[in-house]
Amino acid sequence: MLGLGIIFLAGCGGGQSAVPTNTGQSQTTTVGGGTVTYFGQPKPLITASSGNITVSALAGATFTAVKVNPAPIYNNTFFAYARTVGGVSAVYELPYVGGAEQLLTHSVEGTAGPAVSKTGYIFYNQLIGIYPYLMRADGSNNRQLSISGPAYFLNPSVSPNSAYTAFDGGGEELWYAPLAGGAAKLIQTNDNGYGTSFEPNNSTVAYVTNYEASNDIYTTSINGGSTTNVTPYSLNTTGNWSQPNCSVDGLSIAATYTPTSSSKSQVIVFQTNTSAYITITPSTYSDSCPSFSPDGTEIAFYRSSTGGAVPGIYVSDYSGENQRLVFEDPAASEPITQLCWSPFPAGQTLLGVGSNLDDENVTGFLLSQNGQVFGGICGFATTTAADATVSSPSGTSGQPLVFTLGGDNITMIEYTNSIFDLYGETLVALSGTTKSALVTVDVYTGGIDTVATAASVVRQTATRVPGGNLTYTAKFKAIYDSKGSNLAPAGATQVVVNPATGKLISFQ
Repeated sequence: MLGLGIIFLAGCGGGQSAVPTNTGQSQTTTVGGGTVTYFGQPKPLITASSGNITVSALAGATFTAVKVNPAPIYNNTFFAYARTVGGVSAVYELPYVGGAEQLLTHSVEGTAGPAVSKTGYIFYNQLIGIYPYLMRADGSNNRQLSISGPAYFLNPSVSPNSAYTAFDGGGEELWYAPLAGGAAKLIQTNDNGYGTSFEPNNSTVAYVTNYEASNDIYTTSINGGSTTNVTPYSLNTTGNWSQPNCSVDGLSIAATYTPTSSSKSQVIVFQTNTSAYITITPSTYSDSCPSFSPDGTEIAFYRSSTGGAVPGIYVSDYSGENQRLVFEDPAASEPITQLCWSPFPAGQTLLGVGSNLDDENVTGFLLSQNGQVFGGICGFATTTAADATVSSPSGTSGQPLVFTLGGDNITMIEYTNSIFDLYGETLVALSGTTKSALVTVDVYTGGIDTVATAASVVRQTATRVPGGNLTYTAKFKAIYDSKGSNLAPAGATQVVVNPATGKLISFQ
């Protein structure tokens, strides 16, 4: 992903990386997992790192595009799911790497149905499926969509290109609509309301029909027309199917299956071009909500406490082997009802014209990563592009994670700590003259932790002793935290930071 570097002023040390010579035309170069298009001659690229965190920067040219291409690894993904706890129906999120679940919605109106796009947006419904909603991966920018046509928005899925959502519309109807809202289109009228899933071609949907006495899984084009029964032949009309989930391989489907002779559900995996299938879960347990990993090699599912099992989210290989508990459900009496595994995040232009942040060119930026996981990005613009600089503390050993932005006048600063968020940036409010800014990077996450803007040049007051903090003085106008909150609305004259952790210690 973003194995990057940072610009140091002359005399600051560090190994330099070659930058193409200026030809008077726009040029493109790579910065770790990023692709940078620029005019002018940027200053040398130098990498700074601490522990697992790597930071890079370029400055002194006009950067018309900074595109981040995240590595396709599981650590860039998360699980989103719905359940009712204490009478409150809500959508939750759990990082793939584990940890505490995060509540994304707050509703007693029947919130359910999360489906995640590559851009990190989550489509879901409220009031028992009547109202469609969209929110960012962190639960912010939550808004109701205007989609005309269907009465309900149940069991949604999102197309791999993040353009459309398919869903059960109620009244035995299958619909699809633009993910951002608009007019929906009726696809089929034989839908049983038990789940939808886009195939990787973006134009075919798997769903559960009401054709037979017991439902089966069919596929159909989003343009309607003919349908195809893809259920394993020997399991046709032998039980109830729900929650189909298509793999990236274009052939495999995982689904929940409950035999007519049993009340215990199983996870079945089959391929649409054969009649063979695999029963992933033991019959002694009751498992549901299967969801393929973004690369199709693993399957996540929910296991209830039936049969004495530990309830929670499990992950197994495609074949059902190596089953392991990744999250123990603390509310087993009110289980997870819908589960999806987010896709790998798509490469996005985060800075420059047409970007997902402020849609402006920048004259300098910092880009960070936590191993191969996106950490954060901070871009800034100066009145004169060639004057933009990024520097590191002087008199320090190693590569500290605190940096100074400079220029004749900084006109814009923006940053974000999520590759998933289309509009998750913090745009720092600047007025009057801003000569410099102090930026720190969190050594634990790789995210931008502090941005302190100043009307004067930021100066380091003393050389740091090994293991000590750094003190900076300036006419600080504001100090913003990782969420964009101004910690010092009255300004400050001194800031103390720990360069080893990127943490703000104090200010006055």
